[in-house]
Amino acid sequence: MHLTTAEKSIEADLRAAHAQVRDAIRGYFESLPTRADASVNQIVGRALAVPNVVDIEILKATTSMQFGGITTVTDRLDRTAGIIDLAGAATVLGELTIADANLPTELDLVISFPAAAAIPVQAEIEAAIGQMLAYLNGLSAQDFDPGDPLEAQKRELGLGKLLWALPLPGHLGASLADYDAAPDANSLPTVPERAPYSVSAYLSQASGLTSVLADDDTRYHLTPAERLLLRGVAIAVEEA
Repeated sequence: MHLTTAEKSIEADLRAAHAQVRDAIRGYFESLPTRADASVNQIVGRALAVPNVVDIEILKATTSMQFGGITTVTDRLDRTAGIIDLAGAATVLGELTIADANLPTELDLVISFPAAAAIPVQAEIEAAIGQMLAYLNGLSAQDFDPGDPLEAQKRELGLGKLLWALPLPGHLGASLADYDAAPDANSLPTVPERAPYSVSAYLSQASGLTSVLADDDTRYHLTPAERLLLRGVAIAVEEA
C-alpha cells in the first residue's frame, strides 16, 4: 500500500503512524470471518483513523499457497467491487509493504571477506550505492504500467543488481541504468562470481518489515512512491 502522511510531522510520529496502521490492518484480518471478503473501504477507514495519516491507497493484494513444494500466488484485489476476494479462505496477514515518501525504506549493506583478501574501499561503495538508489528512487516516483514486464523488472531489486553496482576488488561497479537499457545483452553477477566477498542487504521499512537479500533468488519489489535511503555499509573481515 501507499501511505501519505502529514509532511510537517516529526519522524517519531510518522514511525508511530506506520506501526499503528500495520496493527490496525493486522487486527482487521484477524477478526475477518472466514466466509467474508475483505472490504477495501474498511481497511482504508482504519488506516485513516490513525493520526498523521492523510491518505492511503491499496496497490496490490495477493495470497500465496504451497502444495507439493510449489507456491501459487493469486491476485485478490478487486477494485471494481471494492474488496479483497477472500471468501471461503482462511487467511492470516503475511507481509504488509507500506511505501511513504516521507519515510524512506532504509538499506543496510554488509560485506564480509577473508583476511587474505583485499579490503574494499568503503567510500567508493557508498558512492556507487548512492547513485544506484538515486536511480531507483527516480523510477519509483514515475507512473508506469504494472503490466509492462520490462518496467516492472526495473523496479525489482535483487542481490545481482547490487553486485552489478558494487565496486569490489577485482570488479568495477557499473551503472544500473546501463543494465536496464540492455538487460538482454548483460548478465547480472551471481554470489559465487563475487567470491571471496559475501554481500547481504537489509531493507527496513518504517512499519517494521525487514527484507533480506542474501542469495541469487530473493527479490525486493519497489512499491510506487517508495524511497530508498542508504543507512550504512559495514565491511568486516570474516572470523577464522
